[in-house]
Amino acid sequence: MEELGLEKDDALNRDVRGNYCYSFMTYKSLDFDHAQRDCRSHKGRLVTVNDKDTQTYLYSMLRNTYHVSESVWIGLSDDDDEGVWEWTDGSKPAYTNWDSGQPGIGGLLEDCAAINMEHSGKWHDYKCNDVFIVHFDHPYICEYVYYMSNRQIDLSHN
Repeated sequence: MEELGLEKDDALNRDVRGNYCYSFMTYKSLDFDHAQRDCRSHKGRLVTVNDKDTQTYLYSMLRNTYHVSESVWIGLSDDDDEGVWEWTDGSKPAYTNWDSGQPGIGGLLEDCAAINMEHSGKWHDYKCNDVFIVHFDHPYICEYVYYMSNRQIDLSHN
């Protein structure tokens, strides 16, 4: 796994929770692949939601702090293997928060997941990438390992 992380000084303008820093990219919208590339360019990745507590935290921040009303990308997709959902680190989800009827009937067309703010933070799947002039852009959340006492916490063990 590639090394991910932020030094302590680099994390000052991010929301730190436990062993992770979250960057709520609510001021711009990108398609899934460009959002993932943007996170990686800062040594992070699209957020992994491993449990209900993390889901509640992310939804609360989006709703109450950033006042987001649209869907927001998370790092879950079945783009590589239809019907097999994986986080961007390759792990399978132990926790999901799909809305009723989701993942949707779009099948081959909808391969990337987002927190749907209009449906109480339930997850919906959407088309991952722009097609010609039709844009499938959403805000997104990047996740970073937070370095503590010069020790890196490995994301793959959670």
